[in-house]
Amino acid sequence: MVMETPDPVSFSAANNGSVEFSGVISGDSPVIQSAGHTGSGNRICLSNPNNTFIGQLKVGAGLFFVGANAPRGGPGALGANTIIDLNYRTGGVNSPGLLAEGSYLIGQDIVISNTGFNGQIYLGGAAADCHPVYSGDVINLRTNFSPAVRLQSGKNSLVTFSGKITGPGDWRIQSGWPAKFTTGSGDIEFTNPDNDFTGVMNTTDGHLWLAATGSDGDPGGVFEFGSTTTGAKIGVLTSGPATVRRSGSVYPHSNANGECTLGGITSHESRFAGDYDFTRLSAYHKNYLYATNGATVHFDGLVKAGASHSITKRGPGRVNINGPLLVPTFTVTEGTLGGSGSMTNKLAFPSGTTFSPGSPLGTLVVSNTVTLNSGSTFLAQIHKTYAGMAEVWGDVTINSGVTFVAPDKPCSDRVILRYHAALNGAFSVTNMPSSAKLSYGAGFNSEIRLTIPSPGTLLIVR
Repeated sequence: MVMETPDPVSFSAANNGSVEFSGVISGDSPVIQSAGHTGSGNRICLSNPNNTFIGQLKVGAGLFFVGANAPRGGPGALGANTIIDLNYRTGGVNSPGLLAEGSYLIGQDIVISNTGFNGQIYLGGAAADCHPVYSGDVINLRTNFSPAVRLQSGKNSLVTFSGKITGPGDWRIQSGWPAKFTTGSGDIEFTNPDNDFTGVMNTTDGHLWLAATGSDGDPGGVFEFGSTTTGAKIGVLTSGPATVRRSGSVYPHSNANGECTLGGITSHESRFAGDYDFTRLSAYHKNYLYATNGATVHFDGLVKAGASHSITKRGPGRVNINGPLLVPTFTVTEGTLGGSGSMTNKLAFPSGTTFSPGSPLGTLVVSNTVTLNSGSTFLAQIHKTYAGMAEVWGDVTINSGVTFVAPDKPCSDRVILRYHAALNGAFSVTNMPSSAKLSYGAGFNSEIRLTIPSPGTLLIVR
């Protein structure tokens, strides 16, 4: 199809209709626009990778679907123009949207204006088990209307935005509409360290992945977590060595009941610098701090939950609590817990888990009891002859079958555990250099100390 008219060319799919243009589209008409009519969920799909039309794509009423790669400047499914207007038409009943139907590259810049349609606007992916990438910049200028721009991803899919994301408009990660085109919740990833968007980021159905420091936009912005869908998985995950600077809380206007997770999903060191509040309108306990294998995830700010809530540490990696943790119940089910912050809750370590205070240095203060159960490990943190330590104000119980591990690094008479109540038990297995020494204090307000002369030799003593 060759488009040579000086007027805009409108592609239309009326009354919930669907139309696909699979042949080559070329020509120099200035504008290619969508013009869906009544109903919702109109599908207009451009699927030829050799399209060369130069007109600007303007998405008004109805949804544009991308059925092939669309590199910046073409040829590709979306032609040769480098800018897409995602909200050009005022009024109407159909939401505008741009959604990929497979693992396609979309290279155009996308502008979401502050005038035009006043309902939902959709951007992202609509197919299951795929990974579309939007490599152009996205500017969200939408502040006059309450609905956030909805970022969509199909079931088991990830949609990556690698271009710069900017503007004052709000965002929401949520799938499920229009049902005829989406297949469930997936995740969204931001990778650009220069993102400076200031709007609220709400995760309602799916996770936001952040690959780099700065990809979370303006650090003064906030995250909101909330879902009314039972079993929805929401939250923020680092997918690289990122510092997440924003703070976040469960969405205050809904009885949020999804699984809310903060953590790292790649084997990098990452951190959450802001404050996080998991308090919900009713008792709910699926709140998680997560670290995958090989990852260290730091939580530097306040992490809290309400009186009827709990937080669980999950994943085989290491989580460091470096700020205050205020929650009635905190459970360690996997991996390593450390840090240099403070906790008010009881701590218990089941078999297969590790207690490793410090970050790597500093003191983790526990104002309650600590229990190390059989099969768990206490891992000493040594750095430049200094050691991380725990200060425990309740009883410390070391049950039979607990292993103490220290690296082959010199340190001299360093406190690794200070306790202000009773110490019950001792380490059954020690894995440390042959010349190392553990010294146990007696009575209340005493200490366990570690000395490792230099050089050391690793020896397992049973």
